[in-house]
Amino acid sequence: MVKKSKTCIALVLFFVLALAGCINDAVYTGKDARLRFSADTVSFDTLITTLGSPTLNFRVFNPKGKDIEIRRVWLGKGAKSPFRINVDGVNSNSISNIRLNGSDSLYVFVELTPGATDSGKPLIIEDSIVFETNGNLQVVRLMAYGQDAYHIKIGKFTNVVYLDETGSVAAMVWKSQTLNADKPYLIYNNIYLDSAEVLTIPAGATLLMRKDVSIYIGGTLKIEGRQGERVTIRGSRFDELFSGTAYDKVPGQWGNIHLLAGSAHNEINYADIVNGTVGLVVDTVVTPGVPTLRISNSKVLNMTGSALFARGAVIDAKNCLFANCQQYVVALAYGGSYDFTHCTIGNYYDWGIMKEPTLALNNFYLYGDRVMNRDLVKASFNNCIVYGSSGNNLGLLNKTEDGKPVSGLFNYNFNSCLLRVSSEVDTLDKTHFVNCVWNKDPKFVSPTEKLNFKLDTLSAAKDRANPLFSIGLESDLDGNSRTADGKPDIGAYERIEKK
Repeated sequence: MVKKSKTCIALVLFFVLALAGCINDAVYTGKDARLRFSADTVSFDTLITTLGSPTLNFRVFNPKGKDIEIRRVWLGKGAKSPFRINVDGVNSNSISNIRLNGSDSLYVFVELTPGATDSGKPLIIEDSIVFETNGNLQVVRLMAYGQDAYHIKIGKFTNVVYLDETGSVAAMVWKSQTLNADKPYLIYNNIYLDSAEVLTIPAGATLLMRKDVSIYIGGTLKIEGRQGERVTIRGSRFDELFSGTAYDKVPGQWGNIHLLAGSAHNEINYADIVNGTVGLVVDTVVTPGVPTLRISNSKVLNMTGSALFARGAVIDAKNCLFANCQQYVVALAYGGSYDFTHCTIGNYYDWGIMKEPTLALNNFYLYGDRVMNRDLVKASFNNCIVYGSSGNNLGLLNKTEDGKPVSGLFNYNFNSCLLRVSSEVDTLDKTHFVNCVWNKDPKFVSPTEKLNFKLDTLSAAKDRANPLFSIGLESDLDGNSRTADGKPDIGAYERIEKK
């Protein structure tokens, strides 16, 4: 009897479990079965036409406690859509009979390759993903901006170009030319402008630089931006490195602009040079008295190296922002002659550890074991800000490692500047520092997150500039009047109070 009872109980349990399995296998067919999505729109940032996009995704949730069947998922434009989808591991523009367990979810991956538009203006690209479940239709929108570009790739004019003692590079050799501004240039490979040639980049032009690509100037570079039509030189990616961090905030995406030794009369006006390794490398002037570079109303920032690295050059900088670099922001090395007026040199770099001064001045270099003097004829800073998140913002490097001063000229002066310095700098030195504001916070609006170096209302730089140095610079970097109130602010930006 005991054995028969156990057998009966086992049979009952078997049928109960089997019945439960059948119930669980049932698919809910009610008309109220609706999916839930982690996003109602999948948006891509600007994409260069003919280039594939990054892959984005969203999740599809079954809020029911029972299994449902998604009868079909498809792209609204079908085979004509520039978008591509992968639903639960299946690549197709139409997928049928997808079972989604109760309270479960699946991923949908989306990518696209925009076709050429033959237009200089960005084109809106739209489609939708349609989900059909128990007779219900639901839609997730797809949106992107496609931008045509001039594709500059390596070709028959490629050559191995000897630069200097640092070596050679493979580069496209360019003669004198003026670029267009109707659509961006996508630069795939290094460019070398031959000596005695002129490269002109007009107002409104954009250069999108691929990874590690640089521009080498043996002749003369003319960047001719203007207020409201700035020239942009940046990395080629418009998507996000990760959620909330777009690539336009990521440094180190391309190489540098290198003005080679002997290059002269270079001019940069109203340019944004961002997200590279070194923004501007400016090498030694060959003809005495000939200016290497005049740069004005420009921003050079967010570099893994330096914004401006000059080596025995002659540079005049006005109304410029140099900022946020892992090494020196501005390094004036191996001597030279420099004038900076109404410039902001700031460092709040947060992609790595900063070890070097924000601004460094130097009058020598090492050749093997020998110390070679290079006169710093002049380094003049008027109405400038030199400030950063570290205490080491000014490096006066005219001594060797054993502490011996280097012979030769080491001339520098700061007039009506705001500086943050370490205790090693003699703030009472009236020979080199006149009417300066020491270690007072300029209160930049958002120097890290938004790369915004405008002044807040309580900035210590307000009304502290010397008006004599503002003559000829009556407008700030944004085009605002610097002199309307008769009290110009230190740095590249004038604080404009809201009325």
